[in-house]
Amino acid sequence: MMSFVVATLFAAAFLVSCGTEKGEGVGENDPNKAPVSSVVIVPGDVTATTISFSLKTTGAIKFYYLVRESAEAAPTVEDLMSSVANEQEAMEVDVEGLKHSSKYVISAVAVNSEDVVSELVTSTMSTISIPIYKEGAFSAEAIYSGGKWWAPVNCGYDKTNYLYGKLYQWGRKDGQGYTSILGKDLGEQANPTVVIMGPLDFTDGKEPEIRQDSRYKCASDDMTKDWINPQVNLWTNGGKSETDPCPNGWRVPTVAEFTALNLSNCKELEYVDANETNMNVAFFGENFESATLEDAKGCLMLHKSGCAYSFGTTSSRGKAGMFWTSEAFASEDLTLAPDESMNLEILKIDEVNMKSSFRVFAMSVRCVKSDI
Repeated sequence: MMSFVVATLFAAAFLVSCGTEKGEGVGENDPNKAPVSSVVIVPGDVTATTISFSLKTTGAIKFYYLVRESAEAAPTVEDLMSSVANEQEAMEVDVEGLKHSSKYVISAVAVNSEDVVSELVTSTMSTISIPIYKEGAFSAEAIYSGGKWWAPVNCGYDKTNYLYGKLYQWGRKDGQGYTSILGKDLGEQANPTVVIMGPLDFTDGKEPEIRQDSRYKCASDDMTKDWINPQVNLWTNGGKSETDPCPNGWRVPTVAEFTALNLSNCKELEYVDANETNMNVAFFGENFESATLEDAKGCLMLHKSGCAYSFGTTSSRGKAGMFWTSEAFASEDLTLAPDESMNLEILKIDEVNMKSSFRVFAMSVRCVKSDI
């Protein structure tokens, strides 16, 4: 599918112009004859399935173009003249629905008012390869949105056991399933094999032991905001840290990467999943209005997977989506150690915000592709 928008060109371009026998020697200073025609191709942005380029004519009333895979036969001027003419002096073209990791050749000619046809001009562009997100036995193509490649599922995803991924306390590599965190009131643990009372001592000598303990670390009281003491930033904002739960080549996203999704443009769908759970999912991306569960239209789907609070009590599955970022919350008193971090919160269609939350809470993580 092709979409067209008249545009002003500002990038460097390749220009080829010539005259046929009919128009040879004709110039701009001759008011009685049409100038020699020419066409310019300006390569633009590319994605995995779309290439963008601009066309501009000089001394012409219309131009013709074709886009073909490089493996196909090169088009002739006759091929182009049989395509649809575009009577504009400048235009921007988006060619969508292409194959990823493929090379395409753009060919164009222009025609002036005396039917003088310019020399055929070509330019080659390649679509981007789509990264593959792999975690355990699962692998699938990444989703491109907001200028980043995103994992198609939450971190910790398993089709059988963790349909919406695991829930992670901020700074931790290990996560827990929504139904396996069973902490109750203060001092009472329904399942001590997966829950341990905190905050835990993170001083020298205790750190390796704490890192290896995969249990959920509860708060000691309702005023405790972190699962370790003293507080330390275990996740690196915008980088890959030792305790980052994402697979190799992926990392916890930043606040800026979430906000680049244009959070005000989204829609939600309610449905009953395979486990007969009432679920709600939000779609973010250019085609969010037409996205469906069966065809997301290239949008990022973020499920309302719920969270776990201070004592390990899970809540809000199907009602709220909570997603950690790698960014620590900076309090007004900069002398205080951070005990909160930033997260994306999806409540309703008009309640999608960035906020800060206690690090002892467990939330979803949606990984982004690392730049290196």
